[in-house]
Amino acid sequence: METTNLNNRIMLIETLGASDRTAGVGTHGNSLEPYALEWLAGTLEANGFEVKILAQLSDLDILYSATEFQPAIIGYGVWTHTLNRSLRLAGMVKAAMPSVIQVAGGNHPSLDLTTLESNFDFAVIGEGEATFLELCQKLTGKGQGPAWDTDGVAHFGEICTIAPRRCRADFNALPAPIRSQEFLARAKSWNLSYPNPELQTGVGQVSYSRGCPFSCSFCVSPLVWGKRMTYREATKVAAEIKMLRDEFKVNLLYWSDLTWNLEHDKIMEVCRAINAAGLHNSPEDSADHLSESVHWYALVKPGLTLEETRAMAKAGCSKVGIGIESFDEDGIREFGKPYKRSVLRESLEALDEAGIVTRALMVLGRPDETDQSVNRMIEQLKTLPIDQVRVQFLTPFPGTKTWDETERTDDDFDHYNGEYPVVKSRLSPDELLAARDRIVSEFYSSTEYADRCKSKLERFPHLKESYRWWFDDLAERGIVDLRWIAK
Repeated sequence: METTNLNNRIMLIETLGASDRTAGVGTHGNSLEPYALEWLAGTLEANGFEVKILAQLSDLDILYSATEFQPAIIGYGVWTHTLNRSLRLAGMVKAAMPSVIQVAGGNHPSLDLTTLESNFDFAVIGEGEATFLELCQKLTGKGQGPAWDTDGVAHFGEICTIAPRRCRADFNALPAPIRSQEFLARAKSWNLSYPNPELQTGVGQVSYSRGCPFSCSFCVSPLVWGKRMTYREATKVAAEIKMLRDEFKVNLLYWSDLTWNLEHDKIMEVCRAINAAGLHNSPEDSADHLSESVHWYALVKPGLTLEETRAMAKAGCSKVGIGIESFDEDGIREFGKPYKRSVLRESLEALDEAGIVTRALMVLGRPDETDQSVNRMIEQLKTLPIDQVRVQFLTPFPGTKTWDETERTDDDFDHYNGEYPVVKSRLSPDELLAARDRIVSEFYSSTEYADRCKSKLERFPHLKESYRWWFDDLAERGIVDLRWIAK
């Protein structure tokens, strides 16, 4: 396919649906901007393309916008659980606009190309900015050589070639992502958060690093990003956060980094840069604190020290998600999570002492899961200083170790988002769903949890409105009534 007379308009479509933004007490917790597409848009616009991003729209609204915008190329962000929707959308566009070139990107094309051939012309494998830009330049006559002969691109046609990208883009040198007031203003971090959803004036995302050196058995990161970590300059990150606060009134950030606390020096460096930029200087009890200060949520691994958590809190960290996954030795080994329980406890205690809200990320549904292992998870969670828990079902994505080593009971990719049991286990799917509900109910209804909440609010009274909102949510869902604690 060689086309040189196309216009310079490119449309980028996020394929996440309403279910991805519906907060559950033990499941989804965030409804965020289409950050990956915004990075692509920044690179494309810096190179002369006109870009339109669509997110949180119905199929018909997407089709209407596409016919109105008349792009030459449409790029789709495709996850495994949005594959079916992506194929359906691409089919609708092909029927209405047969000349439009359609490209699949995101996680799923890096895992499984065989499911994409029917409605897409190309797929981008791995990191997208440099690859998609080069493809678009070739397709529109702005680049040299045939489009199908692009490293990191699969072409679904008479010629099919897949050459890996020789080197990753310089993350620090990439053009800034294109931001939208529309996306930032309606984004929310639900559940227990500071500031709570009622007080969030804008929620954005920011990246300090890409990649992850670990190889968790269920994780797609090594297949998409590789295992080499790349960082941006801390001062550049701080400047981006300041822009988000000043121009878009963002007062809560979600770090997209997979392992935010990998390196001690990097932790301290970015915290210093945030403080130097004046992003978290007003006292927590001041009237203008939530409008002047930016708070943030990061994903961390066990291993944080008190020095680090204090620096994080001083720089605005109000919450972390910590990847525990399992307390069973077999589970820890199977998932490739080589942490020591003593290190986990020390990290959680350091976070609690710094006043940072902790969200434990747990995985349920291993092949050897039993009622006894569920009971152990509940009892262990009760003993640790954890403020919130998310329980996700073990999900085997194509190409991962989990995919190769487990038997699946459900082949509908719509269910491959961690919210459905799809791996054959000693517990049935119905038993696993009931077990998740029981973990959530017994954890939040425990005396240990109530006592920890009382203690945290006594030590950190600025969190009262966050807990009030959270306790209202728990009560409205019929789980437990803890509203008396925040009165």
